[in-house]
Amino acid sequence: MPWRSAPVVVCAGVLFYWALPVCAGDAASEERAWIGRAEALVTAAKGHAEAAAFQRDVQAHRERLRGIVRRAGPEPTPERRQLHASLVLLDALLKSASDCQQAGHVVCEARLIRRLDAQLEAARAQLKAVES
Repeated sequence: MPWRSAPVVVCAGVLFYWALPVCAGDAASEERAWIGRAEALVTAAKGHAEAAAFQRDVQAHRERLRGIVRRAGPEPTPERRQLHASLVLLDALLKSASDCQQAGHVVCEARLIRRLDAQLEAARAQLKAVES
């Protein structure tokens, strides 16, 4: 079983390192974990998180997504390709949320929050399609 290492990430002064075995069956679990973390970031955006820490978390999350897409290879299944496109869109929306700052906190327009929620649901639905 090949081992792949993800980068060392420092978020809010805490060191995270993950080395995950990546096999065909592990891709969905890694994608599921990414979506779960995206959900936490959406919740943080809604809760007016501290902007600098939120931006670092979003950037680390983006790097993790890059690894997921790279490990899928040059020709993923059409379902997985659609899921990854959905995750990339969700990531772009999270980046937009990280740019919404007011007095050092994340403050997003209601329209962006609705789009984040909708894209999160779309990603969950596409993950179910990949897993079935």
